[in-house]
Formats: sequence, C-alpha cells, structure tokens
Amino acid sequence: MFRRLLASSVNAVPWSLRARIKKLPIIAPLQRLAVRHLLGGCEFIHTINAGPASGLKYWVQMPEDKAVWSGTYELELSAALAAAIRPGNICLDIGGYHGFFAGVCALAGAGTVHVFEPLPVNAERIRKLIDANPELPLKLHRIALGSTPGEAPFRVMEEDSMGKLSNSNFQGDRLSQATIEVQMETLDHLKELGAISRADVIKIDVEGAEAMVLKGGTALLRSDRPRLFLEIHSRELARECNDLLANLGYSISVLETGRRPDFTSEPEVCHFVAVAN
Repeated sequence: MFRRLLASSVNAVPWSLRARIKKLPIIAPLQRLAVRHLLGGCEFIHTINAGPASGLKYWVQMPEDKAVWSGTYELELSAALAAAIRPGNICLDIGGYHGFFAGVCALAGAGTVHVFEPLPVNAERIRKLIDANPELPLKLHRIALGSTPGEAPFRVMEEDSMGKLSNSNFQGDRLSQATIEVQMETLDHLKELGAISRADVIKIDVEGAEAMVLKGGTALLRSDRPRLFLEIHSRELARECNDLLANLGYSISVLETGRRPDFTSEPEVCHFVAVAN
C-alpha cells in the first residue's frame, strides 16, 4: 500500500519543482533514499502527468527510470520532438530503447510512429508500452537500421539494455557481454517494400551508427525531406553526419546551443537538428 502511494506521489509535486528537487540539499537525499529502499527493484505501470509525455502509461523500473517517473526525462529533446510533429505525421524512432520518445511523438499527434529496436530486452519493453497504450499509433520493428540490408553482428553491452552494431566505432573499447545476429534493413529498402509509406520526422539514436542509417536512407531523405533529430557521440561522427546532411541539402543546428555546429564549442555528446532547405 505504501509503495503504491509512493509510486504515485510524484504526480502531486508541481511540475515546475520536479527538475529542481534533485538540487535541494535536504529534500533530494531524502527522496533518493526513499526511492532506493522502497521502490528500488520494483516495476510498476505509471501514468506520466506532466511534460511532453503527459498521459503516457509507462512501465517504470526503479531507480533507472526515475526521470521518466517524474516526467523530466530528456526534456529538451522530448519538447523539441513534440513541437516538430504535425497532425498525421509519419514518425520514425530509430533506436527506440524503451519507447519513451516514440510515445512522445504519438501523443503529439503523429499518425503512425514506427519504432526500430533490435535488442530483444528493449523490444520487449517497447511491446509492453504498446500494450499499455493501445490507443497510440505505435508500430514496433525488431530490426536494426544501417547502410546495407542483411544480417549483422550486434554487441550487447555490459548493461544489457544497451547495444550497438559491431561496426560502430562509439565506445569501441568497452566490454560487451555477448554478440548476437540481428536483421538489418535500410530506410530506402523499407520504403521500396512499402513497410513505411513516408517519413516526416525521424529521431536516430543508435550508439554511433547514425551516419550508417543516413547512408542507407539517402533516397528517402531526398524525396521526403523529413526533419531529423540525431544523437551525436563524437566529433568525428558530428563531422561525418554534418557533411552527409549538408550534401543532401539540410541545414544543421545543435539542439543544446541553438547554433550551427563548429565541432569545438558544442558538447561532444549532443543532438543535431537537421531541417531540409
């Protein structure tokens, strides 16, 4: 009973205070203590009641989903994504993780949200999210996207909800617990097959393989001109994605600075927003 009350107590906290609680000297450690000892290791379904994901029913696992629980997870990116959606848009969430951003896109009015996630443990989390939100137009694809179709080795990292294509250079020195074979497709081939009709907004977060996804979707990018949100993990990746998109007639800005990338002043790990000229 007490755990259920604590699990829903965050909804009673004013939205304006939620992101600031972790900085309050007395309240913050008390909250962390309560979450760790009373909710740690628990999984429960929670309806987010504020922020861009307001209304989303989400299977929360504590303490890793604390920011989702409070509605403050990746606020800048989720707000930008929600603002980019127009009613009926077709959205692609490439590297869906647990489905949070796909839910944001659906709640913002997307007609269909295609979620791509090859890692089995994450795909199961997305399936549970879809089952909990049957009214949302979410469609799960348990495949990876890259530059060529076929099977590809995929590294499952030490934290088993994280993984990446083996040919991604991002964090190449980190240990992995296993390598699995996954089905890989390209954006262009999926459109040829009719699996996706078009793309209006695309979010890509694939642990350093973002440029490979772009290379496999050049025809789609030329024809559909979607707005793109890319997680950038290194200066090298930033330059490669910038050059690819510039050659396709896109203008790029850094979400965290609001400026064009100069590959020096912006954070090394940041988000590119690309808009067709």
